[in-house]
Amino acid sequence: MKLMLGSVQFGLDYGVSNTSGQTSADEVSCILKLAKKNHISFIDTASVYGDSERILGDNNLTAFKVTTKVPCMKSYKGTVAESVASSLKKLRCRSIEGLLFHSGEDLLGAQGDNLYAQALAAKLEGKAAKIGVSVYSPAEAKSIAERYDIDLIQLPLNILDQRFVESGVLSSLSGKGIEVHARSAFLQGLLLMPIQNLEHYFFPIKNILEKFHQWHQTLNVSPLALALAFVRSQKMVDRVVVGVNSAAQLEEIIHNWQVAKALIEEPLINSKFKAYSVQDESMVNPALWNSPR
Repeated sequence: MKLMLGSVQFGLDYGVSNTSGQTSADEVSCILKLAKKNHISFIDTASVYGDSERILGDNNLTAFKVTTKVPCMKSYKGTVAESVASSLKKLRCRSIEGLLFHSGEDLLGAQGDNLYAQALAAKLEGKAAKIGVSVYSPAEAKSIAERYDIDLIQLPLNILDQRFVESGVLSSLSGKGIEVHARSAFLQGLLLMPIQNLEHYFFPIKNILEKFHQWHQTLNVSPLALALAFVRSQKMVDRVVVGVNSAAQLEEIIHNWQVAKALIEEPLINSKFKAYSVQDESMVNPALWNSPR
């Protein structure tokens, strides 16, 4: 299945709409069992996601392909090899599917060549099948893909944040044979949040969020299904990362993933997605939320 299990909630209290806090270890086990049953075989994690790697490692991960991220190397005192060794130990794995730099700035900075060489060494040693980077902007992705031979890139993509589609960067990455993982399909839950709970910060896009909710109501589907329909419609995306707090949430996502499939079979629905694109990056980039505008 194209869905990929996000694990940030397993180690941290994460998400603008998250009211249930960090997921318990027992619930993580239930989530993994459900994922396996439904042929979701990819997991996304990171060394900076609190206890996420350790909690995942307490479970049998033989049925899963895990992608993890090294911390921002500007502040990390160790090497890529040391970060990989730590992750493998916590995950109780001999190797991982993907090794990503958590910050594109690492590869674009003065130490970029050195850091890339360290990641490549991990790949050549068989500790990671693929190497790549997690990015935040099309310009960042374009620069890195031009400079380095990467296998994998993770980027934000949702019905409000269509920057990678509109810029042509998504198409370019796919054309280079780079595997694309899309995160932030629900924009940290903002797309699923009732309008009456919307924080004042997001009032500049209140109108477009209201239209989004009107549209899913007209279609007689959930906001979850419509949000998933957009990312599922992007044929150049190889995996869609979805974070959950419970097995019940994953069950709901799996169901709505099938609803989304039916939605995008309607050409009229696909043609309407563009109208929901938000150009103000401070609204769609969580790293900029609540920063001075």
